[in-house]
Amino acid sequence: MENEVDAPISVSTSAPVEPTILTATPAEQTTQPKKKPFLIIGIIIAVLLVVGGGVVAFAYFASKNSPEAVSADIFSNLVKEKNVQINGNVKIGNNNSFAVKVVTNNDMNASINISTTQGEDSTFGFDGIFADNNIYFKIDNKSTKNNLTLGELDTTLVSPANLGAMSLISTNDLSGKWWELSIPAAAKELGKYFGSGFSAAIDNVYSCTANAAKSFYQNSDEQIDLYKKHTFITLKEKSTNSYDASIDQQKLADFISALKNTNTYKNLYNCIKGDDSEFNDTSSVGIDGEEIKEQINNTPFSLTINTDDNHRLTKIAFSTKNNSGAAIEADFSFEYKGYTAISAPSSPSSFAERLPEILAPFFTSYQNML
Repeated sequence: MENEVDAPISVSTSAPVEPTILTATPAEQTTQPKKKPFLIIGIIIAVLLVVGGGVVAFAYFASKNSPEAVSADIFSNLVKEKNVQINGNVKIGNNNSFAVKVVTNNDMNASINISTTQGEDSTFGFDGIFADNNIYFKIDNKSTKNNLTLGELDTTLVSPANLGAMSLISTNDLSGKWWELSIPAAAKELGKYFGSGFSAAIDNVYSCTANAAKSFYQNSDEQIDLYKKHTFITLKEKSTNSYDASIDQQKLADFISALKNTNTYKNLYNCIKGDDSEFNDTSSVGIDGEEIKEQINNTPFSLTINTDDNHRLTKIAFSTKNNSGAAIEADFSFEYKGYTAISAPSSPSSFAERLPEILAPFFTSYQNML
C-alpha cells in the first residue's frame, strides 16, 4: 500500500454547452385583443343615459312634489274625488263643541251627521241626507232648556228673524224622526202666503241650480285650471306629506274675481237672477275678491295639511279666534273607501205640510210689522 501512487486527476477541457433559446413559430405566437371603441362608447352613453335619466327623474319628481304642484294636486283631487268620508271635530271656547261626519258618493248623494254639545246640559243632533233631488233630515234635541212646543212660542219676545230657527231647533214635536223636504212641495206651500209668482220662482231656481250643480259635479276641469293659474294655498313642507299652509291673499282675490267668468258661476248667477224682474235683485249674489282678501287679512289663523302619496287630503288642522277672542280649533280627516250607498230614509214625514204651522209665528209678526 506504501508503493501505491495516487492516480492523476483529469480535468475536462471540453467547450461549454451553449443554452438553447426557444423561439415560437408564427403560428404559435399569442395575439393581443383588438380594441373595441364602439363598445366603450356604448358603455359611456349608457352611463350618461342612466345618470341623465336619474337627473331627469329627480327633476320631474321634485317638480311634481314642489309645494305649488302639491297644492294644485290637492285642489284637483278634492274637486274630482266623489266618494269621500270626512270626520271632523270643532271646539269653540271651553264649553262648546260639535262633531261632524260627511259622506258623498258619485251618485251626487250625500249624508251629514252633526252632534253638538253646549255646556253640560245641552246636546243637539242633526242628520241630513240629500238623495234623488230631495232633502231629508232628522233632529235630535236633548237640551234641558228651551224645550218649547210651537204653541208656547211667544212672538212678542222673539225677533221675527229668529223664529224660524227657534221653531225648527227647539220644538219637541219635530225631534226624533225623519222629515222629507221637497223643494217643489215647499214652494207650493209658501206660495199660499207670498203668491204664485214667489212659488214659481223658488221652483225654477231650485231646478236650475240643481242642473248647474250636476254640470259642475260632472265636469270640474274649469275650476281646476283656474286654480292652477291662481294657486292661493301656499304650502311649506314640515315633513313627508305634511305642510304648513297659508293663504296668498292676492291670488285668492284674483281667483275669486276670475270665477265670475267661469261657466259654472254664470249658470248659477243666471239661475238666481231669473227672468222675472220682481226677483232680479242680484246685489247679494256677486262676489268680491278684494273684500274677501280684507276679511282674511283681519283674521289670523294657523293651518296644517296632511296628504297621502297621491296628494289627496288626509287631514286638516285649523285654529283661530272669533270676534270675542274665544279660541276656535278644528280638525278634519279624509277617508277614501270607495263607493258608499246613500239612500232616502224609509217613510219620512212631509216637512212641507208642516211649514204653515211652523212659520205661522213668523207670518204673524211680519204682518204686524207692516
